[in-house]
Amino acid sequence: MSRSILRRFGALLLGASLAVSGLATPAQAADTGTVTGRLTDGEAGVAGGSVSIYGDSVSYQDTTWLDSVGNYTFEAVPPGTYRVNFRPENRPAQYAYGKTDWPSANLITVTAGGTTVVNDEVLPVGTITGRLVDRAGAGVPWAPVSVEAVDYSSYGYTSTDWNGEFTVQTAPGSYRVRFDLGQFSQYANGTLDRDAAAVFTVTAGGTVTVNDTLIATGSMTGRFTDASGAAVPWVDVNVTNGDYFGTAQTDEDGRYRFDQVPVGSGYTVEFANVGQSVHQYAYGTVNPAAAARFAVAEGQTVTVDDQRLPTGSVRLTAVDARTGAAIQNFTSGIDLDARDTENGEVVYPAIPVGTHEIWALAGGYSFDGASVTVVAGEQAEVRLVMEPRARFTATVVDAATGEPLPGVCIVPVRVQEVRMPEGCGEVTDANGRLTEMFWLGAGTYQLLAWPREADGYGAQWVGSAGGTGDLRRAQRFVVESGDVVTPPVIKMDRAGVITGQAFGPDGVALGRGAVRVAGEPVGLGGGFGAFPIGIDGRYRIDKLGPYEWPLLYEVYGQATQWSGGEADRDRADRVKVVAGGTTTYDYRLEAGVTVTVTSTTAGFSGYVVARHADTGDIVGTWSIVGPNAGVTEQLIGGQRIRFEYYAGGGTGRQFVGGEDFASASEFKIHRHKDSSFELTLA
Repeated sequence: MSRSILRRFGALLLGASLAVSGLATPAQAADTGTVTGRLTDGEAGVAGGSVSIYGDSVSYQDTTWLDSVGNYTFEAVPPGTYRVNFRPENRPAQYAYGKTDWPSANLITVTAGGTTVVNDEVLPVGTITGRLVDRAGAGVPWAPVSVEAVDYSSYGYTSTDWNGEFTVQTAPGSYRVRFDLGQFSQYANGTLDRDAAAVFTVTAGGTVTVNDTLIATGSMTGRFTDASGAAVPWVDVNVTNGDYFGTAQTDEDGRYRFDQVPVGSGYTVEFANVGQSVHQYAYGTVNPAAAARFAVAEGQTVTVDDQRLPTGSVRLTAVDARTGAAIQNFTSGIDLDARDTENGEVVYPAIPVGTHEIWALAGGYSFDGASVTVVAGEQAEVRLVMEPRARFTATVVDAATGEPLPGVCIVPVRVQEVRMPEGCGEVTDANGRLTEMFWLGAGTYQLLAWPREADGYGAQWVGSAGGTGDLRRAQRFVVESGDVVTPPVIKMDRAGVITGQAFGPDGVALGRGAVRVAGEPVGLGGGFGAFPIGIDGRYRIDKLGPYEWPLLYEVYGQATQWSGGEADRDRADRVKVVAGGTTTYDYRLEAGVTVTVTSTTAGFSGYVVARHADTGDIVGTWSIVGPNAGVTEQLIGGQRIRFEYYAGGGTGRQFVGGEDFASASEFKIHRHKDSSFELTLA
């Protein structure tokens, strides 16, 4: 038993027990089960509303209705684990047992031939009531109203009545109130900015009054014509300043109009119709950064006329960067227009004048982009130079018999950037063969063999002479563009099981998180390779090969950590998997320290990610909106990190203090002291 387990959790049981075949039992009466129960409010049943079950370990869902005394039943339910969702009339939705959101919902087990009883009590509620009026004080009728918990854990929905009044019940907590008003949404009191909205505290049995007045608005109108002054009809017109987005269309005379545009500045006007080869911004530019900005005042009308830009044409061809050979099949796009070709060239006949970015895709190639400047009445010639992607061809066999093994996918991960993809790609064929791309481009890789459709086999990091659970022992492949890599024959062993219970630092069983062998993609929340922590903190891992594995615990509100309370994967405790057997590993999470990240950049919206300075593993993620956000996250103390970040708008990732991970600035997280960082994020 390792020093970490002894030090941190004396009650841990770490052992391996070979699976023993049980005695034969009579066949179940059916291969499905039943879920039944009752929703109550005190002693009384809750009449009216729906109940839904959602499969967690199986792909199945169903909905039924509460009867007059709150009873419900689902029959012919496939065995597996489920979440049960109640939606009683005139009350907020909830999950069994007494939970307000999906991640915290209990997992309910259904067995073949069995009946699972799921009773629940409606959660206590409070009331938000109020009235929405226009600038003259008259009620605004039939406006949708949403109340949103500050932590997104609960929601409530209703609409104003004929007099602008509304009432909604919701679980106790802190809420913002939003009114959806056609082209824009307004938060109480009188703001378009969610972060600037008032926060209202709802208590069980209490009532909060939220009255609001429509924000001040003006209008915007104009006409879109060609060079001769003739109307250009049926063109989409988009008006935005970031807080507001409105869309309309030009009529037969080329005219458009927006009413109720919130008072403000920085508005741009965009004209677009791909069929008419129109995409430009007032006044006369294809570059949104060069677009004119407009201010809207209360009760005033802003007029923005514009003239359609002339066009030219563009001819694209594509070649292999290494050989210069023509690429016959590719897909490309310029501005709003996208086209396929199978003969090695494509012509865009009418592109507005100006400089445009070009994107392109071709099987087996990567492309970094290009641009073209279009001149009226002329054809521009552009040759797209594409880098051939590296690929590998693997052979997978049963380690014991040497027979080809179908159903295995191979996941390439970059050294010092180990994270699971969104999902597993193609699997080995009947001959155990698979060819796959290194989608991330040139670099140094290791391979994870995952038995997606090979039941009973265990995952492995691919070594030179067999599988391993330790990345330090996995083979590395240095890959350049266009390389064809042939790893050694991958010999898959039979799987074992790890089962256990996860506890918080306070010793209380957890119920919201996952156990992994590698981190998840940034901002995607991918479920591939994740084993859920379910009821009472219990988890089960059944897809790992018979090796020693470090386990990664990702639990909401806790510090991301490897088994043994480590931030460093290479220092983590290893859990031994036995082929055909079961290892029990109960784990008490190590308490983290609070790390606060504050953005000093106005308008920034995206993710900030902390990665371990040595291994590159993700150890913390902050969602940042706007300046001075001051968002906190728990991290394991005593580690060194580097920050990368992902801004909105598809700008890709950037690094704090450097051009890449290796050159990024390094920061120290103290073992027993909270840390705070102010970051300037582009």
